[in-house]
Amino acid sequence: MVKDDASIKSHKSDQLAGVKKTFSFLGSVVSKLLGENTYAKSAIYSERIIRGAHSSLNHPLNAGLSLAEFKMAKSSQLGYLAAVKDLMTINFNQFSFMIAWATGEETPEIVNQATGRNYAAYLGESRDERQFTLGYQTAVIHFVQAISGEGGFLPTIMDRLAGFSIEEASQMADAWFSHINRYLRDVSPYKKLTATSDSHIVKGMINEYDSGFLTQYQIGGRTLFQYSSDDGPDFSYQHDLPPIIVRSLADNHLKDAVRRFIKRDVTGLIDLMVSVVLYAICREQLTVDNYDLLGIPALMTSTDRTAIASSLEMNETIIFLKMGIPATIVKSAEKMAILDLSDVAHTRNADNQNFQQIFSYVLGPLHKPIINDFHQKIEIDYGTFDQLFTGMLKKLFLPLLLNYSFARNRALLFARQHLSFDLTSLADTIPVKPTTLTEHVEYIAVVHVAHFSGLIGRGMANHTNLTQADSLSTFSHLMKADPVFRSLDSAYDLRSKSTKKVLYWLYQSSFFKELPESERVRL
Repeated sequence: MVKDDASIKSHKSDQLAGVKKTFSFLGSVVSKLLGENTYAKSAIYSERIIRGAHSSLNHPLNAGLSLAEFKMAKSSQLGYLAAVKDLMTINFNQFSFMIAWATGEETPEIVNQATGRNYAAYLGESRDERQFTLGYQTAVIHFVQAISGEGGFLPTIMDRLAGFSIEEASQMADAWFSHINRYLRDVSPYKKLTATSDSHIVKGMINEYDSGFLTQYQIGGRTLFQYSSDDGPDFSYQHDLPPIIVRSLADNHLKDAVRRFIKRDVTGLIDLMVSVVLYAICREQLTVDNYDLLGIPALMTSTDRTAIASSLEMNETIIFLKMGIPATIVKSAEKMAILDLSDVAHTRNADNQNFQQIFSYVLGPLHKPIINDFHQKIEIDYGTFDQLFTGMLKKLFLPLLLNYSFARNRALLFARQHLSFDLTSLADTIPVKPTTLTEHVEYIAVVHVAHFSGLIGRGMANHTNLTQADSLSTFSHLMKADPVFRSLDSAYDLRSKSTKKVLYWLYQSSFFKELPESERVRL
């Protein structure tokens, strides 16, 4: 009878360390029994794991058992298979503890959180609990390696993202926005859907989680999250336990657990979260009346796209902060009220479709948040998955900001050269009726400069009358006190200093050459 008692989870680090040393010594002996080639292949895997090079982890992974060591101990084999079965149903918060255990933290608290119900269920049935735990831990190490270690899923996808050209990233942003715009239909992601909401929106969001943009969009003949888990270590097939012992454990393999986690959990999470954040920022920030975009710090008078891109990357942290783009999945989910579909759910348990809660908190039975000793909900620690989330957002938004900045700079230079500017001034390259997201951000840059182009004439008139503003503070006073100036932007006082400098730069356009260098606005 399999026991289901979490209280029997126990761990003694010093005893495990002794067992590991013994296994290391005996490994060379067993290599003779298994054959040098098999042993060498296992050793290569172990060495790759130990090095942890080019992974998304902060610390290198422990080696775990080699294949030779694994073959020696049936208790280790049972532990490995028990772990694989648990890995078929892990969650993100558990994965963060698995990383800690796999990288050397072996406190009882870490082990209790990193292991699943089958650890407790089969531990008592093993002949050697220490070897069982080593086998279980080795499966955890292999799983973490496949997801976050060298050559694993996360580093592979991050490398793939890094390899996208500006053009490819821009095309992906256009396609992704067009995809989600079909069902969100100008709905604010910051507001919760109600019973009267369009069912098309609800269906679209659920489909996004189940099989959305990331499972469809291809670059270079493959989807972004396409990944093979066949190359990493998997000892699931290497046991020689009798069927009566392993029972249902033999039906599971590590590579299947890896595929399931990527497809069921990671892809759905990233797909839906990036979709709603992308839509929210585009709808709320990349707008014709968000004049603070004029102050994006990206070489405001340069038309060198490479230089502008470098400037944006250097300032991306402050830019994203000003645009309200959260740095973590949990913080994003907390803001995106549209993720809570509980009032429009089509399941018996509405909490099953409350993605805002599912993505934010550690859940217990019936999808209810677990409460800690301080009567607080426990937030999910996404760890390395936050890197993927923010990496995706940066890859999507940087080309949009680049195209906005490039169009803005061209518009500013045109305005200064011709002392006038309107919506048609750059119509030869920037359409006045945009059809894509990229064209939209270029168009709003033109709109922003055109809106404030009247400052050029006002500056010219003031200069002629010897009443021009001779400092940014004086200009700011005019923008707030003079009715004509105030009509251009009633919220001027809330603008960033960099945006105010752009407006003052336009104001000086007709007479800046007559000013000493110290009085000219520098962008």
